[in-house]
Amino acid sequence: MAKINLVTREKKRPEWCNNENLGVVAIVFLLLLFINSYSAEVSLFKAHGEKRISEISKAGNEQLSNLAASLQGKQKALGLRSEGLKEKISDEKDTLIADLEEYNEIVVSEEATEESAIAATDLKEEIETLEVLIEEDKESLDVVTTDLEKVTVDSAKFCDECEFNYSGLGTSCGLRKNYLMTVYSNTEEAAKAAVAQWDPNCMK
Repeated sequence: MAKINLVTREKKRPEWCNNENLGVVAIVFLLLLFINSYSAEVSLFKAHGEKRISEISKAGNEQLSNLAASLQGKQKALGLRSEGLKEKISDEKDTLIADLEEYNEIVVSEEATEESAIAATDLKEEIETLEVLIEEDKESLDVVTTDLEKVTVDSAKFCDECEFNYSGLGTSCGLRKNYLMTVYSNTEEAAKAAVAQWDPNCMK
């Protein structure tokens, strides 16, 4: 019987499995793993950062709008008060002029009577009272005007192109003003005043 000689062939391993290459492969693998992990962390940090900035921006917009709304209310109230005082002073002046004319007619009249004398006295008292009222109303108007100036800005001095930067909100003064008007329905006067209060750089 013939003897069968079995020859066992040794399987040839890939080159990268050689001992001298295993270390390089391991290093490359670990490096890729590190890069992948680092990229994931960066993406997570970036997303968290963007969310945080968005939250700050939203809170800042709401605070700025609340300020604008408060200023808007003050502007309206002071404006009405100012107009009311101006109208009152005008009416008082008209009455004063009429009383003075009537008083002078009585005084220069050659037909002076007891009734005309009483009328003249009453007119003189009314004239003096009106003069005091006018001065008091003028002082009140000055106070209201000063208070109104504190919550308004000179439109000619507002700089739309200037940079606005406050509490993470970076844009131009004009865009920030327009945003308040469009999104929160603030008046232009109130929006300008609020933006200028937060960033004086918006005033020329």
